[in-house]
Amino acid sequence: MNKIKNYFYTVTIIFIISLIATCIGISLFFKGFEFAEAPLIIIGPLLIIFGFYGVVVCGQRIYIAYTARKIAELIENNRRATVAGLAKEFNKTTTQIDKILMFLIKGEFVEGFYYNHLEIEKIQDREAREKQKSPDKAVAEASIKIKAEDENQQIIVKKHLDNEPHNERCQNCGANVSFKGRDGICPYCGNLVIPREHK
Repeated sequence: MNKIKNYFYTVTIIFIISLIATCIGISLFFKGFEFAEAPLIIIGPLLIIFGFYGVVVCGQRIYIAYTARKIAELIENNRRATVAGLAKEFNKTTTQIDKILMFLIKGEFVEGFYYNHLEIEKIQDREAREKQKSPDKAVAEASIKIKAEDENQQIIVKKHLDNEPHNERCQNCGANVSFKGRDGICPYCGNLVIPREHK
C-alpha cells in the first residue's frame, strides 16, 4: 500500500512543479515583450510548453492513482472483488476498472493477487478454495479432461489416415490402385477400393 501512496505523492509534487513552471513561463514571456529581451521571449514559451505538458500528464496520473489507491485499499481489506462490483462501487465502467487493476498489478502496487479480468482475489484464498472442491467434482473434471484428450487423439489419427498414401490391389479386377485418403476408385473397372486397415 505504501508504494501506491508514494507514487501518488510523487506525481502530485511533479504536477505542482509543472504548474509553477507554467506560471513562471507566462510571466517571463510577458516580461520579455515588456523589456524587449529576446532570451526571456524564448525561455518563457519553452517553460509554458514543458509545464503545461507536465500539468496535463500528471493531472491524469493523479486521478488514476487516487482511484487506484482507493481500490487497492478495498481489495486488500476484502481479499476478493469482482470487476462488476468495483465498477458499481466507484461509479465507473468495467473497462476503466480493468485498466486500473492492470495498472496496480503491472506496477506491483498490489502483490499476491490472482486476476482474470472478471475478479481479483488473494492467491492463498483461491488455492484454499480449489483444495476444498468436492472429490466428485474433481473426478468429473478429470473424466472430462480424459474424454477431451481421447477425442483430440481420434481427430489426429483421422487426419493422418485421410492424408496417408495407399497402394492397394483392386478386389474386382486385381489392378494396382494408388490413392490418398480413406478409399479410392479403380481406374480400370470403377470399383471402390478400401485400404485393408480401414475394413
